[in-house]
Amino acid sequence: MALKTRKPTGKIPPPVVLVEGDEGAGKSWSAAILSASDKVGRTFWLQVGTEVTADEYGLIEGVRYEIIEHDGSWRAIYGAVVDAKTEAEQARKRGEKPTVLVIDQMGAIWDLLSEWAYNRAKGSTSNVKKLAADPNAEIDITSNYWNDATARWRKLMTTVLTFPGIVVLLARGRETALIENGKPVNGKKDYRVEGQKGMAFDVPVWVRMTRDGNPVLVKRRSVHNAVLPNQRPRALPGFTLEKFIFETLQYDPATAGDREVVPLAAGDDAPLSVAASVIDLAITSATTERELRAAHGKVKPALDKGDISQAEAATLWALVNDRKPQVAPEVTPNATPNERQPVEAVA
Repeated sequence: MALKTRKPTGKIPPPVVLVEGDEGAGKSWSAAILSASDKVGRTFWLQVGTEVTADEYGLIEGVRYEIIEHDGSWRAIYGAVVDAKTEAEQARKRGEKPTVLVIDQMGAIWDLLSEWAYNRAKGSTSNVKKLAADPNAEIDITSNYWNDATARWRKLMTTVLTFPGIVVLLARGRETALIENGKPVNGKKDYRVEGQKGMAFDVPVWVRMTRDGNPVLVKRRSVHNAVLPNQRPRALPGFTLEKFIFETLQYDPATAGDREVVPLAAGDDAPLSVAASVIDLAITSATTERELRAAHGKVKPALDKGDISQAEAATLWALVNDRKPQVAPEVTPNATPNERQPVEAVA
């Protein structure tokens, strides 16, 4: 295969900003205020976990964000991000101001995926035997379950990083005891941002907020005003997200380029169109034979309509085959093949 190359565009992509800090630092407030800016278009607010201030912050003068409704499941949360991205793409094509997506908060999403890994591990043959002998036994969550949870997180982050507008990711952060060899080190502190451990590496911009001082710029991966290795976090006096995004980051929607993220094309990590991503989500979220068959049945109609490509269809069909051993058979005890019953799905 001939080597394919291109020259760098030099364009500044739409910003993805991680805003983290301790309780009461003003993370959610700053995101709400951004929605009042006349420089942004629609603002979608995805509220996850116990951060439930979005309704009350609607009283702030001038704010105009819209809260995304969902049922708390991974399927609904990821699907909402995909739908918000579609809305942002359409708004950009119409020449409208940039769409904003706020996710409050990222740690809760990783908690959801961690719980999913834990519940799946509980059902393994070895853990079922262990729990039968001791109901309080420690569950062994092996790497295959964590890998599946991380794959879902990567899909979310890929969608976020390629969002054609402004993304603000809110997370909790705090000082913790430094742990070495499973034990706290006396007198030494570490700092922890809640979420999947690779999140801080993925985001191009990272701001830390505290209750008793100016926000600081911990990381900025850019040519302009970058935070270089070995540099201390930079103070941001008079911080607002509007000022930070449009002045410090020099984001200009009229000249911005797209952030290109090419996932490794292995199984369900292959790059997919929006239509294929929806089917892909149904396949990977299926926990019963009936759900998997229903997802499989969507592939050919989508291919026939031209919504997905032949390559995407092949990827989805291969994913169905990969998922077959992982879903629960829909049979009741002593049932005949014609008496299959649906199994309750686990979110």
